[in-house]
Amino acid sequence: MALDLDLLEGRFATRAAAQFPDGALTYAGLVDRARVRVGELRARGLEPGQRTALICRQNADTIVSIVSLLELGSPFLPIGHVAPAPDRSRLAAAYRAAWLVEDGKPTPTGRDDAREGRRGPDGEPEALALASSGSTGRPKLALLSQSQLRSRMTQKCRSHDIQRNDRNLGVFPIEHTAGLQLLLASLNQGSGLVFPNSAHPRSVLRTCADEGVTLLHGSATLFDFIVRSRRADWPGLDAVRFARSTAVGLSLETHRAFTEAFGIPLWQTYGASEAGGICVNRDGASHDGVLALGAAGLGVDVRICDERGRELPDGEVGEIVASSLNVALGYENDPGTGSRIHQGHFFSGDLGERRNGFFYFRGRSKLLINMAGKKVDPFEVEQILLRHPSVEDVAVVAEAAPGHEAVKAIVVAREPVEPEALMDFCGRELAPHKVPRRIEFRSALPRNAIGKLSRERL
Repeated sequence: MALDLDLLEGRFATRAAAQFPDGALTYAGLVDRARVRVGELRARGLEPGQRTALICRQNADTIVSIVSLLELGSPFLPIGHVAPAPDRSRLAAAYRAAWLVEDGKPTPTGRDDAREGRRGPDGEPEALALASSGSTGRPKLALLSQSQLRSRMTQKCRSHDIQRNDRNLGVFPIEHTAGLQLLLASLNQGSGLVFPNSAHPRSVLRTCADEGVTLLHGSATLFDFIVRSRRADWPGLDAVRFARSTAVGLSLETHRAFTEAFGIPLWQTYGASEAGGICVNRDGASHDGVLALGAAGLGVDVRICDERGRELPDGEVGEIVASSLNVALGYENDPGTGSRIHQGHFFSGDLGERRNGFFYFRGRSKLLINMAGKKVDPFEVEQILLRHPSVEDVAVVAEAAPGHEAVKAIVVAREPVEPEALMDFCGRELAPHKVPRRIEFRSALPRNAIGKLSRERL
């Protein structure tokens, strides 16, 4: 199994596996409840190998269900309880789940096309499916075997320096890849995971101070929000060894502001549902005003490749391709867009370049804007606009124009600002064809639970 319940119970019985605002779940309590639930699931007819859609909440019962399904050997797809009912149904159908588990209670889906979990090349059974929408907004379900899940947990603990005595704070929803993998890595190490009241910066800082958090895990949006919103009377991060930002989007300005304000390192990490951790930037390496994704993670081979899969030299932009034991078995449903998995290689769909052993994000290949034959990376323009003091949030998209595409910026302003002022600001930093031709103002941008921009909803 992915987790050794006897080991957890024997070594860490009295430790808190999870700390919630209303109480703690010890390892002994977790193991006892998980064993009881395995019996209950079996009694209702759920058998090893049968796929399950698991409705997740930020509570102890969901953690018990996750450990129970892993112990039983029932592969599962985590789905957030906040998802509308039609979205839940679509995800469960895409996974072809035989069961739906909510609040510990299994219900057969009655689907004629329900299927058993796959097996990996090593014969290990399927453990779970992780939903990855990338930038398309259409979920793709990446399948992991038991051995791949164990490998990811080990790599995460080592690459991210999660130690046995750590108390990890994560604001990610459990059903999200980042949240689930942090939870499982923390349990695998015997450390504790602390859940704050909310993802508001004040609540995050207060929880860190009150609960003795030693590792702060969050999104780039969270760290940007912390440095922009922090007040003098808010608590510090005295017990925190370092903070870790997941995925892309952490700006060099936010990195510098956070490390100067709190005096602790802020790591940039880069990974994917399909491949686990890919890069780690521990020391804030940057080039030309852009923070590096980092160097290749433990046991990961990262390359920059052209459209034919040939590796490119330093300084040339191509697709980021990762290979490791952690690359998923494949997709359950593949709409054929964005990323792909082929023979143990993960083709990310992300553009990047390598410089002196560090990798840099250069945009999504599917999102490039064709401005009269010249390619524009929306991410590059967004990073420039975020430097303007009047810009709170921004998304750069393509807009139809006669014979080509034009660059449009959708801006959330923290104070009144004229569109021309923002265009002039971009013109001082960017080539003329990259400057937005139109600025649209909105009160907010659509983002998911971890702060990632939902471009399909713009």
